[in-house]
Amino acid sequence: MLSPSLEPPDYTDPERFRDEQAALRAHTWLYAGLATDVAAHNDYVTIDVGDRSIVVQNFKGELRAFVNTCTHRLSRLRACRTGSGPLRCPYHGWTFDAEGLPVGIPHRQTFPILDDAVVRSLALERWELELCGDFIFVREGVDPSVPSSRSPSLRDYLGSYFERLLTISSALGAPVERNELTIRANWKICVENTLESYHVDVIHPETFKRLGASGRAFEFEGAHSAWESPLDAKVTASFKRLEKQFVGRSVETSGYSHTLVFPAMTIATSFGASFSIQSFEAVSVNETRFVSRIFLARLGDGDVEPSPVHRAFSESVIAFNRDVFEEDRVICEQVQLGAAQARRMVVLSELEARVGAFQATIANLKARSAARG
Repeated sequence: MLSPSLEPPDYTDPERFRDEQAALRAHTWLYAGLATDVAAHNDYVTIDVGDRSIVVQNFKGELRAFVNTCTHRLSRLRACRTGSGPLRCPYHGWTFDAEGLPVGIPHRQTFPILDDAVVRSLALERWELELCGDFIFVREGVDPSVPSSRSPSLRDYLGSYFERLLTISSALGAPVERNELTIRANWKICVENTLESYHVDVIHPETFKRLGASGRAFEFEGAHSAWESPLDAKVTASFKRLEKQFVGRSVETSGYSHTLVFPAMTIATSFGASFSIQSFEAVSVNETRFVSRIFLARLGDGDVEPSPVHRAFSESVIAFNRDVFEEDRVICEQVQLGAAQARRMVVLSELEARVGAFQATIANLKARSAARG
């Protein structure tokens, strides 16, 4: 019998949410997007990390991450999820450079004291940033001038999954879908839902269940985990008829593969023909921004124009994913409502082993942070 490590208030209590998010910021690397999202000078993306908004921006080829708040009068610097332009505050026009320093201050002469020391004190709060292939990860920084002053590095944090992500990064071809949902549920409920197939028969009888994925072929690497499963014989035979259209793909799986990069990034693929990358951003204790992106597999050198077969395949994957995610949204919101009035959590099945490991990691991180005061 597997016992849960979290209690209902861990999903509903604002104070516990704040403590949890502080622990995650202190001890984990957080997925922030793809380098291709910020490929050109001044391109940017933003993500929400609990009560923090983070902006990742390209400064002439250098990627930097900062807290998305102007140090002058505290306006959000970026209101949009993505875009391009100088890192300039929309309120009074302060402009910041790659070090986070305010280098453009309108009417600077009207400030009584604004010498170099004061300007340095007004630098944006910088976060550490590292890449694994095209995957961008950020972490709350202690000393931005010495990124190696904290442990573990991204490579150490990911362990063997670093190479897994490198392989997947190189396998990503044309982007074919971006789907963003607001789910009125705690982010952990949303992540846990992706980590088990126990609910599939009830929640996805006409969608995911038809794939035939099953079993307990789980793999654990530190805080991260994965699940591999063969698929239904009819599904496999159907793909075999298309497989020649995907010759040259660098990742070939025998069925379905699902990876959790702790805490809030998942990657799924069937046969390595396409990849679904999901992120779960904790907007508040009871609201999650869910983003799903689908990529076709890169074929050969990646310059192959998608054929009509590829486009039809993409459309079927998009429709399938949207249906599954909508079904998941509905049940996750029901779980959140239940958690608000529950007194205890009882037991987990062996099919929910990844949920148990996820919960244990959250509980351990919170305990470590509490012990440090």
